[in-house]
Amino acid sequence: MPSISRRPSANSSHTPWAATTSKGGRSCISCICAQGWKNTSRLRRTRSLMPMHCGGHGPRQCRRLLPRNGDDCPGWGNPRWPRAHRPHTARPMPDHMTRYATSDHLAVAVVRATDTVATIAAQHDVQGEPRRILGEAITASLLMATRLKGPGVLSFSLRTSSCFAHLRVDAIGLGSVRAMVTDTVRAGLQAWNGVDALLGPGEVEVVKQLAQESQPYRSTIQLDRGEVVWAANRYLAVSEQVDACLLIDVRERDGALVEATGVYLQRLPGADDDGAGIAHLRRHQLALTEGRPMGLAGDQDDDGLIQRLIPGSPLQRLHDYPVGFHCPCSAERFITTLRGIPQHELRELAEDGVLETTCEFCRSVYRIPLDEVI
Repeated sequence: MPSISRRPSANSSHTPWAATTSKGGRSCISCICAQGWKNTSRLRRTRSLMPMHCGGHGPRQCRRLLPRNGDDCPGWGNPRWPRAHRPHTARPMPDHMTRYATSDHLAVAVVRATDTVATIAAQHDVQGEPRRILGEAITASLLMATRLKGPGVLSFSLRTSSCFAHLRVDAIGLGSVRAMVTDTVRAGLQAWNGVDALLGPGEVEVVKQLAQESQPYRSTIQLDRGEVVWAANRYLAVSEQVDACLLIDVRERDGALVEATGVYLQRLPGADDDGAGIAHLRRHQLALTEGRPMGLAGDQDDDGLIQRLIPGSPLQRLHDYPVGFHCPCSAERFITTLRGIPQHELRELAEDGVLETTCEFCRSVYRIPLDEVI
């Protein structure tokens, strides 16, 4: 069996246990003595609870440590404070895709892919503005794959004459994705001066290969603007000829990727031209054309994000899918490919009887003995 190795990648709210004080305010039990209670008998009755919740500090210590409103109770961080009432910070949602339908005949899909984009960018040693462009392409591919009529792969490729000369992303089924940045392109990105345009005029190619079909569907259109979101929407309008809109928001902050969110809106048969849903679709299409699309950052809840984009449209949640990186490459696939090369060329390529090849999608390195190929 060939040996396989992977190349290393480059580099809330507090809900206290409440008790009503004699002054009518509310406070957690560990802060009762900070409320200025005069009735010592009532305070004495609560002292039996204090060791479990605030470490048993007495009234004098409470007055010294706590504000009178009891909002910043030091019992929060005490390991004896009940787990359900310890402070917590909101955790970002795992990467996922959610599909909706609205009562006014709109198909809607939401993709959250921040961690997936960060993983793929690290594999290809892409950071900063190139990572943002890569993230837009990944998010766009995941959204466009929702239009596949069955299991398959959608490949989204951009070719330009600028620094980012070639970019390809494969969306595999619903939720799995990988990207290819060749060594030549990566070298150009690393030498980028930070001023010249990374993407320029060129062409976008979309290839859809369905599992039940032998031949892929291939479409290529020319682009006069070097923008991923514009390219994806142009493809939908010109090649697919669907009344749709694709919104993407990928953001960096302090050298870190903090947001990779996308929304797909498509008109379905039966939609009323004068309906609210179509009016919102037209508004977003116009904003994209004018270069001022609505931002998607800040909404942690998918339902809230959709209601902000198309307010007043009742939603029906259809399906949820996990989103993540996946590359189906394997040593067996490379062996099959290598067997198509003449044997004398394989012997010239082999070093010490071993053929080494690298997957341009996931950067996995495969070392395959020559005698397993010939």
